[in-house]
Amino acid sequence: MRRRSNNFYSIANMKKKYVSVIDLTHYLSMSKSKVYEMVNDGLIPYYRICGTIRFNIEEIEQWISSGCYVEDEDLNLPRL
Repeated sequence: MRRRSNNFYSIANMKKKYVSVIDLTHYLSMSKSKVYEMVNDGLIPYYRICGTIRFNIEEIEQWISSGCYVEDEDLNLPRL
C-alpha cells in the first residue's frame, strides 16, 4: 500500500469540510489518544455524525487562531 505524504494533510489540500480523528491527527501532528482525550474533556470543537466523531476544519482553524480554547467552556490549552 502506498503511503501518503504529509503534504496530503495540509489545510489547503483538504476538500472535506468535516474530517475524521485520523485526518486531524495528521494535520495537528498529534496522537490519536490525545485527540480523543481532548474530545472527552470538551477541549476541542467536534461533532458526532452517525456515531462517529468529526471535526469542522474551519472551526479547528479558528480554535487554533484563538489560542486553542472553547468559548462555551472557557477552558485553555497551551498554544500549538
